[in-house]
Amino acid sequence: MAKSWQETIHLDDAVDVHYSNQDHSRKFTPILTAVVDDGCDVAHPCLSGLLEEPLSFDPTTQSLLAAKSSHGTLSCGLVSGHPKDLYLGGAAPPDATRLLPVRYNKLSDGIEPEIEMYKTIVNRGVYVISNSFGFGALNNVETLRMREEIDKMAATARDGKGCLFVFAAGNEGRQLEANKTLCSKYTLLVSATLIVPTKQGDITDEGFKTQYKPLFNTRQSQEFKLFRSNHGSGITVCAPGGDVRGLRPVSLANQGTGDEKLHASKNYDYHADTSAACAMVAGVLTLMFAANPSLSALDAKHILCDTADQVDPNCPDDGQWGPAQQKIEIQHRPAIDPRLTIKPYSRWYGFGRVNAAAAVTRAIALRG
Repeated sequence: MAKSWQETIHLDDAVDVHYSNQDHSRKFTPILTAVVDDGCDVAHPCLSGLLEEPLSFDPTTQSLLAAKSSHGTLSCGLVSGHPKDLYLGGAAPPDATRLLPVRYNKLSDGIEPEIEMYKTIVNRGVYVISNSFGFGALNNVETLRMREEIDKMAATARDGKGCLFVFAAGNEGRQLEANKTLCSKYTLLVSATLIVPTKQGDITDEGFKTQYKPLFNTRQSQEFKLFRSNHGSGITVCAPGGDVRGLRPVSLANQGTGDEKLHASKNYDYHADTSAACAMVAGVLTLMFAANPSLSALDAKHILCDTADQVDPNCPDDGQWGPAQQKIEIQHRPAIDPRLTIKPYSRWYGFGRVNAAAAVTRAIALRG
């Protein structure tokens, strides 16, 4: 049987490690994580008590609720939330988390509005910024400038300990252009995997049979790159974006607009693809910082990469695993911790699928 996303990234074990190793001698402040997206249902009961005063960078509306989309609410729910019914919560426990919903809408050319938006968010004291929305097309000059600006503002956050920007790789199923990839010291670029059933007889989805069954037969793996997930040098890690038997991540929907098969209240829906994977990774980082609030951003990124699990070991040439220093483009190498240069790396999966339990355990070990 295919595993849930929580089982796949060892989330329950990670939460257990966090609570069993809490440092009760210090006052704990919940970790602030920003979710930049198309809005959020700030009145959703599963987000009660978790939200900071939201920010909006959408000049077309004052509402934080996107009328025709639950994308931002879905992303918030995979970072953290109060479990209810079939919604099992996000990656970070609600008592360890504060969420800063940010509504964003790109209406003009250039990147100045985005730079000012991020400066405002960083000044709020965030540890992690989740960006499931995607930037769209940036040219070479804009990408270089954005990398520089992100690293400059991130390095000064939290009194010099830094913060991390987590971006979805996108869902066009294409190779990312090296000159247009937001790969820098303080960014993580997340691709998505698809979990498949253990037994081929359980495969009933026709699209799966066409695209994934040949891979299942030849690669002896239960987890593959989601066909829609973008890939290339600069991918940092991956996380489950969905699968074929209803074990896609269940998250929060704008109230009354969700999937009634999940619950009659229609307050819940499935999230998917690299948007879901990005939010999961942001939630795991939040949990790591909750376990060790003094952890630097760069140490957190290194730990997440170093403890990631290799998946799909027999993937073909363009995703084949090899030493990071050989697989990562020269222009992206300054973004990689030198300790990772000989670690296996794939342009499909980055350093691997996040392992929350291993990452939290390592974060706790670095407490001062």
